[in-house]
Amino acid sequence: MRTAGLRRAAAVRALIVTLTGLILTNAAEAQRNGALRVSPAPAAGPAEGEDDRYFARANALRARILRDATWAGFEGGQCHEGALRVFLTDSGSASSDITRAIAELERIVVARGVEAPLDSAPVVQLFSTVIGWETGVSRPFWDVPDGEPRRETIAAGLTGEFLNPVTNKCELLSPFDTMRIVLPEGVSVAPPPSRSPTILIESGPAGLNRLRDDFFVKSRDDVSSVMTYTHVIAVAYWRDYAVIAVNRPAELRGAVLTNKTAGGAAYLFHRVDGEWQLLTITRTWS
Repeated sequence: MRTAGLRRAAAVRALIVTLTGLILTNAAEAQRNGALRVSPAPAAGPAEGEDDRYFARANALRARILRDATWAGFEGGQCHEGALRVFLTDSGSASSDITRAIAELERIVVARGVEAPLDSAPVVQLFSTVIGWETGVSRPFWDVPDGEPRRETIAAGLTGEFLNPVTNKCELLSPFDTMRIVLPEGVSVAPPPSRSPTILIESGPAGLNRLRDDFFVKSRDDVSSVMTYTHVIAVAYWRDYAVIAVNRPAELRGAVLTNKTAGGAAYLFHRVDGEWQLLTITRTWS
Protein backbone atom coordinates (compact mmCIF):
# COMPACT_ATOMS: atom_id res chain seq x y z
CA MET A 1 0.00 0.00 0.00
CA ARG A 2 2.84 2.38 0.85
CA THR A 3 4.50 1.66 -2.53
CA ALA A 4 1.27 2.44 -4.37
CA GLY A 5 0.95 5.68 -2.40
CA LEU A 6 4.49 6.69 -3.32
CA ARG A 7 3.82 5.98 -6.99
CA ARG A 8 0.65 8.07 -6.81
CA ALA A 9 2.52 10.96 -5.15
CA ALA A 10 5.22 10.80 -7.81
CA ALA A 11 2.57 10.88 -10.53
CA VAL A 12 0.96 13.96 -8.97
CA ARG A 13 4.35 15.70 -8.80
CA ALA A 14 4.94 14.89 -12.47
CA LEU A 15 1.56 16.39 -13.39
CA ILE A 16 2.41 19.54 -11.44
CA VAL A 17 5.71 19.90 -13.31
CA THR A 18 4.02 19.36 -16.67
CA LEU A 19 1.25 21.86 -15.99
CA THR A 20 3.72 24.43 -14.71
CA GLY A 21 5.74 24.08 -17.89
CA LEU A 22 2.65 24.42 -20.07
CA ILE A 23 1.56 27.73 -18.56
CA LEU A 24 4.98 29.20 -17.68
CA THR A 25 5.35 31.45 -20.72
CA ASN A 26 1.86 32.89 -20.51
CA ALA A 27 2.17 33.32 -16.75
CA ALA A 28 5.35 35.36 -17.07
CA GLU A 29 3.77 37.62 -19.66
CA ALA A 30 0.60 38.08 -17.63
CA GLN A 31 2.51 38.96 -14.46
CA ARG A 32 4.53 41.56 -16.36
CA ASN A 33 1.21 43.13 -17.32
CA GLY A 34 -0.10 43.20 -13.76
CA ALA A 35 -2.44 40.22 -13.83
CA LEU A 36 -3.53 38.47 -10.66
CA ARG A 37 -0.90 36.43 -8.81
CA VAL A 38 -2.45 33.19 -7.65
CA SER A 39 -1.58 31.43 -4.41
CA PRO A 40 -2.01 27.66 -4.23
CA ALA A 41 -4.66 26.28 -1.92
CA PRO A 42 -2.95 25.30 1.37
CA ALA A 43 -2.98 21.68 2.46
CA ALA A 44 -5.18 22.49 5.45
CA GLY A 45 -7.74 24.17 3.19
CA PRO A 46 -8.17 27.67 1.76
CA ALA A 47 -8.35 30.72 3.99
CA GLU A 48 -11.87 31.86 4.76
CA GLY A 49 -13.41 33.38 1.65
CA GLU A 50 -10.24 33.04 -0.44
CA ASP A 51 -11.48 30.18 -2.62
CA ASP A 52 -14.77 31.99 -3.24
CA ARG A 53 -12.89 35.13 -4.31
CA TYR A 54 -10.86 33.13 -6.81
CA PHE A 55 -14.04 31.43 -8.02
CA ALA A 56 -15.72 34.79 -8.59
CA ARG A 57 -12.63 35.91 -10.51
CA ALA A 58 -12.68 32.72 -12.58
CA ASN A 59 -16.33 33.24 -13.48
CA ALA A 60 -15.60 36.84 -14.50
CA LEU A 61 -12.76 35.67 -16.74
CA ARG A 62 -15.01 33.03 -18.30
CA ALA A 63 -17.61 35.70 -19.03
CA ARG A 64 -14.91 37.85 -20.67
CA ILE A 65 -13.74 34.93 -22.83
CA LEU A 66 -17.29 34.13 -23.94
CA ARG A 67 -18.00 37.80 -24.68
CA ASP A 68 -15.02 38.13 -27.04
CA ALA A 69 -15.48 34.78 -28.79
CA THR A 70 -17.01 33.99 -32.15
CA TRP A 71 -17.19 30.93 -34.41
CA ALA A 72 -15.16 29.86 -37.42
CA GLY A 73 -17.09 29.66 -40.67
CA PHE A 74 -17.06 25.93 -41.44
CA GLU A 75 -19.72 24.77 -38.99
CA GLY A 76 -22.63 22.88 -40.54
CA GLY A 77 -20.60 21.43 -43.40
CA GLN A 78 -21.27 18.18 -45.17
CA CYS A 79 -18.85 16.12 -43.06
CA HIS A 80 -19.82 16.99 -39.48
CA GLU A 81 -16.93 19.41 -39.09
CA GLY A 82 -18.20 20.82 -35.80
CA ALA A 83 -17.65 24.31 -34.45
CA LEU A 84 -14.38 26.05 -33.66
CA ARG A 85 -14.24 28.94 -31.19
CA VAL A 86 -12.01 31.80 -32.31
CA PHE A 87 -11.34 35.30 -31.05
CA LEU A 88 -11.64 38.17 -33.51
CA THR A 89 -9.97 41.35 -32.29
CA ASP A 90 -9.43 44.65 -34.04
CA SER A 91 -6.13 45.52 -32.36
CA GLY A 92 -3.02 43.96 -30.89
CA SER A 93 -3.93 45.17 -27.43
CA ALA A 94 -7.34 43.47 -27.61
CA SER A 95 -5.66 40.24 -28.66
CA SER A 96 -3.26 40.52 -25.72
CA ASP A 97 -6.17 41.15 -23.34
CA ILE A 98 -7.98 37.94 -24.28
CA THR A 99 -4.71 35.98 -24.17
CA ARG A 100 -4.06 37.28 -20.65
CA ALA A 101 -7.61 36.44 -19.56
CA ILE A 102 -7.25 32.83 -20.76
CA ALA A 103 -3.80 32.51 -19.18
CA GLU A 104 -5.00 33.91 -15.85
CA LEU A 105 -7.98 31.55 -15.70
CA GLU A 106 -5.72 28.64 -16.56
CA ARG A 107 -3.29 29.59 -13.79
CA ILE A 108 -6.08 29.89 -11.22
CA VAL A 109 -7.34 26.39 -12.06
CA VAL A 110 -3.86 24.89 -11.94
CA ALA A 111 -2.78 26.64 -8.73
CA ARG A 112 -5.99 25.88 -6.88
CA GLY A 113 -6.70 22.40 -8.20
CA VAL A 114 -3.57 20.59 -9.30
CA GLU A 115 -3.62 18.28 -6.27
CA ALA A 116 -7.30 17.34 -6.58
CA PRO A 117 -7.80 13.56 -6.36
CA LEU A 118 -7.62 12.00 -9.82
CA ASP A 119 -10.22 9.38 -8.87
CA SER A 120 -12.92 11.86 -7.86
CA ALA A 121 -16.17 11.58 -9.82
CA PRO A 122 -15.80 14.90 -11.72
CA VAL A 123 -12.23 14.05 -12.81
CA VAL A 124 -13.22 10.56 -13.95
CA GLN A 125 -16.05 12.16 -15.91
CA LEU A 126 -13.55 14.60 -17.45
CA PHE A 127 -11.29 11.73 -18.49
CA SER A 128 -14.28 9.98 -20.07
CA THR A 129 -15.18 13.13 -21.98
CA VAL A 130 -11.66 13.53 -23.34
CA ILE A 131 -11.32 9.81 -24.15
CA GLY A 132 -14.53 9.91 -26.20
CA TRP A 133 -13.30 13.02 -28.01
CA GLU A 134 -9.76 11.78 -28.70
CA THR A 135 -11.01 8.44 -30.03
CA GLY A 136 -13.70 9.95 -32.25
CA VAL A 137 -16.52 8.15 -30.43
CA SER A 138 -18.11 11.36 -29.14
CA ARG A 139 -17.46 15.08 -28.91
CA PRO A 140 -17.99 17.54 -26.07
CA PHE A 141 -20.12 20.62 -26.50
CA TRP A 142 -18.72 24.11 -26.28
CA ASP A 143 -19.36 26.14 -23.17
CA VAL A 144 -21.71 28.96 -24.21
CA PRO A 145 -23.57 31.81 -22.48
CA ASP A 146 -27.03 31.04 -21.15
CA GLY A 147 -29.62 30.98 -23.90
CA GLU A 148 -27.23 30.27 -26.78
CA PRO A 149 -27.68 27.04 -28.80
CA ARG A 150 -25.41 24.09 -28.06
CA ARG A 151 -22.54 23.49 -30.49
CA GLU A 152 -20.37 20.41 -30.84
CA THR A 153 -16.61 20.84 -30.99
CA ILE A 154 -14.39 20.00 -33.94
CA ALA A 155 -12.84 16.54 -34.10
CA ALA A 156 -9.73 15.98 -31.99
CA GLY A 157 -6.40 14.93 -33.48
CA LEU A 158 -6.82 12.92 -36.69
CA THR A 159 -10.27 11.50 -35.94
CA GLY A 160 -12.37 13.78 -38.15
CA GLU A 161 -13.78 13.26 -41.62
CA PHE A 162 -13.08 15.28 -44.75
CA LEU A 163 -14.81 15.58 -48.11
CA ASN A 164 -12.89 13.52 -50.63
CA PRO A 165 -13.13 15.46 -53.92
CA VAL A 166 -12.62 12.26 -55.90
CA THR A 167 -15.42 10.23 -54.34
CA ASN A 168 -17.46 13.22 -53.11
CA LYS A 169 -17.92 11.32 -49.85
CA CYS A 170 -17.01 12.05 -46.25
CA GLU A 171 -14.05 9.88 -45.30
CA LEU A 172 -11.93 9.52 -42.18
CA LEU A 173 -8.71 11.48 -42.33
CA SER A 174 -6.83 8.61 -40.67
CA PRO A 175 -8.86 5.42 -40.17
CA PHE A 176 -7.88 3.53 -37.01
CA ASP A 177 -9.20 0.13 -35.97
CA THR A 178 -7.72 0.53 -32.48
CA MET A 179 -7.30 3.65 -30.34
CA ARG A 180 -4.98 3.64 -27.32
CA ILE A 181 -5.20 5.93 -24.32
CA VAL A 182 -2.63 6.32 -21.54
CA LEU A 183 -3.92 8.00 -18.37
CA PRO A 184 -1.94 9.20 -15.33
CA GLU A 185 -0.65 6.60 -12.88
CA GLY A 186 -3.36 4.89 -10.84
CA VAL A 187 -6.34 6.21 -12.82
CA SER A 188 -8.95 3.71 -13.98
CA VAL A 189 -11.64 4.71 -16.48
CA ALA A 190 -13.88 2.38 -18.48
CA PRO A 191 -13.73 2.81 -22.27
CA PRO A 192 -16.79 4.33 -23.92
CA PRO A 193 -19.11 1.98 -25.84
CA SER A 194 -17.70 1.62 -29.36
CA ARG A 195 -18.19 -0.92 -32.14
CA SER A 196 -15.30 0.69 -34.02
CA PRO A 197 -12.60 1.56 -33.16
CA THR A 198 -11.55 -0.78 -30.36
CA ILE A 199 -10.44 1.38 -27.40
CA LEU A 200 -7.64 0.27 -25.10
CA ILE A 201 -7.01 2.26 -21.91
CA GLU A 202 -4.01 1.93 -19.61
CA SER A 203 -2.42 4.13 -16.95
CA GLY A 204 1.14 5.10 -16.06
CA PRO A 205 4.46 3.89 -17.50
CA ALA A 206 3.65 0.23 -16.86
CA GLY A 207 0.38 0.57 -18.76
CA LEU A 208 2.12 2.22 -21.69
CA ASN A 209 4.60 -0.66 -21.80
CA ARG A 210 1.71 -3.14 -21.89
CA LEU A 211 0.26 -1.34 -24.90
CA ARG A 212 3.66 -1.40 -26.61
CA ASP A 213 4.18 -5.09 -25.92
CA ASP A 214 0.72 -5.97 -27.19
CA PHE A 215 1.07 -3.88 -30.35
CA PHE A 216 4.57 -4.89 -31.36
CA VAL A 217 4.02 -8.59 -30.63
CA LYS A 218 0.94 -8.59 -32.87
CA SER A 219 2.79 -6.65 -35.59
CA ARG A 220 6.14 -8.45 -35.30
CA ASP A 221 6.01 -9.49 -38.96
CA ASP A 222 5.82 -5.85 -40.06
CA VAL A 223 8.96 -4.02 -38.96
CA SER A 224 7.55 -0.70 -40.21
CA SER A 225 4.40 -0.82 -38.08
CA VAL A 226 3.78 2.37 -36.08
CA MET A 227 1.89 2.55 -32.79
CA THR A 228 -0.11 5.71 -32.11
CA TYR A 229 -1.76 6.65 -28.85
CA THR A 230 -3.10 9.57 -26.83
CA HIS A 231 -1.24 10.31 -23.60
CA VAL A 232 -2.97 12.45 -20.96
CA ILE A 233 0.07 14.29 -19.61
CA ALA A 234 -1.51 16.79 -17.21
CA VAL A 235 -4.80 17.53 -15.45
CA ALA A 236 -6.01 19.96 -12.79
CA TYR A 237 -9.57 20.15 -11.48
CA TRP A 238 -11.02 22.89 -9.29
CA ARG A 239 -14.70 23.49 -8.60
CA ASP A 240 -16.39 23.94 -12.02
CA TYR A 241 -13.16 24.25 -14.04
CA ALA A 242 -10.46 21.93 -15.32
CA VAL A 243 -7.28 22.06 -17.39
CA ILE A 244 -6.18 18.93 -19.23
CA ALA A 245 -3.38 18.36 -21.74
CA VAL A 246 -2.67 15.50 -24.15
CA ASN A 247 0.14 14.34 -26.41
CA ARG A 248 -0.44 12.10 -29.43
CA PRO A 249 2.86 10.27 -30.08
CA ALA A 250 3.67 7.80 -32.83
CA GLU A 251 6.26 5.11 -32.05
CA LEU A 252 8.27 2.68 -34.14
CA ARG A 253 9.60 -0.09 -31.88
CA GLY A 254 9.67 2.30 -28.91
CA ALA A 255 11.25 5.25 -30.77
CA VAL A 256 9.05 8.33 -31.13
CA LEU A 257 8.59 9.42 -34.75
CA THR A 258 8.39 13.19 -34.64
CA ASN A 259 7.33 13.41 -38.30
CA LYS A 260 4.31 11.16 -37.71
CA THR A 261 3.01 12.50 -34.40
CA ALA A 262 -0.40 14.13 -34.31
CA GLY A 263 0.92 16.75 -31.91
CA GLY A 264 -0.95 17.64 -28.76
CA ALA A 265 -3.21 20.17 -27.11
CA ALA A 266 -4.20 21.77 -23.81
CA TYR A 267 -7.88 22.34 -23.06
CA LEU A 268 -9.78 24.49 -20.58
CA PHE A 269 -13.12 22.95 -19.57
CA HIS A 270 -16.09 24.30 -17.63
CA ARG A 271 -18.64 22.05 -15.91
CA VAL A 272 -22.26 23.01 -16.55
CA ASP A 273 -25.14 21.07 -14.98
CA GLY A 274 -22.87 18.08 -14.43
CA GLU A 275 -21.48 18.08 -17.97
CA TRP A 276 -17.93 19.05 -18.95
CA GLN A 277 -18.01 21.59 -21.76
CA LEU A 278 -15.04 23.03 -23.64
CA LEU A 279 -14.34 26.68 -22.88
CA THR A 280 -11.28 27.06 -25.09
CA ILE A 281 -8.36 25.24 -26.65
CA THR A 282 -5.57 27.09 -24.86
CA ARG A 283 -2.71 25.84 -27.04
CA THR A 284 -1.76 23.20 -29.59
CA TRP A 285 1.60 21.88 -30.74
CA SER A 286 2.87 19.67 -33.55
